[in-house]
Amino acid sequence: PEFRRVGYLFLASTAGQWAQLRANAQLLEQFGVAPQLLGPGEILEKWPFLEVHDLLGGSYSPDDGYAGPYEVLQGFAKGARRLGARLAEGVEVKSIRVSGGRVLGVQTVQGRFVATHWVVNAAGPHAAQVAAIAGLDLPVRPYRRQLFFTDPFPHLPEQFPLTIDLELGWYMRREGKGLLLSGPQDQESSFNENVDFDSKEWTAERSLHRCPVLEKARIARGWAGLYEVSPDHHAIIGEFPELRGFVCANGFSGHGFQHSPAAGMVVAELIVEGRARAIDIHPLRPTRFREGDLIHEPLTAIRD
Repeated sequence: PEFRRVGYLFLASTAGQWAQLRANAQLLEQFGVAPQLLGPGEILEKWPFLEVHDLLGGSYSPDDGYAGPYEVLQGFAKGARRLGARLAEGVEVKSIRVSGGRVLGVQTVQGRFVATHWVVNAAGPHAAQVAAIAGLDLPVRPYRRQLFFTDPFPHLPEQFPLTIDLELGWYMRREGKGLLLSGPQDQESSFNENVDFDSKEWTAERSLHRCPVLEKARIARGWAGLYEVSPDHHAIIGEFPELRGFVCANGFSGHGFQHSPAAGMVVAELIVEGRARAIDIHPLRPTRFREGDLIHEPLTAIRD
């Protein structure tokens, strides 16, 4: 699938956000991917369509970008089939057979039993339901996030960074000849995936605040999907000690698409080699919530 290298631009309006962007830049510098730290004047010089009067600064990573989730998903599926995987669509899990604290297999509603010592829960917003089938309490809840798309919009450059305003909780980027504008995230958990077009007011207010030329834009359509949100807004990867062979890969809270290649790698390592080698996944263990050992990070895709 095509990777669109348009860059990422994070905008900070508060002292805390600006300090965190600087700290992130120092960390990333150790890995050779440090972003450019820009003052309001430098941001305006590069992207004169942005309103900067209330900004303290921004972080710009020109090598960042995005890809199409559907195309990437099809690529993952094609690669899995090539390596011998069999994908069964439309199959519902009825029960997970367990003995002596170990997974033995999966029973489907369609009547088939699949004997296996490993089950990976990658059920997204339905992760808690799948875990409950295995008798486990997994604190992952679904939250609706909405997006809006404009008609073709010639009043901005054909290419500019995916722009994320940390204070407004809003972002925008090109989508074809038009624009993608983020909508609100629901405050109440639900499986509602209907578009609420009244939410256009939320989007319009933030869009005009940061990019006044968007007053010329017309929203043509909307989309809604579900984030799978954990209590600390970070992924849950690993096993529960009371049930071996049931591996969680859940709760990515808005960054699952970005993390999916690495998540797949460490889950595979856990199953094949007995432990994750690429990174230390101990901080992401599913028991951290009942242990009170949550991950605290100021800048995440989900805001309280």
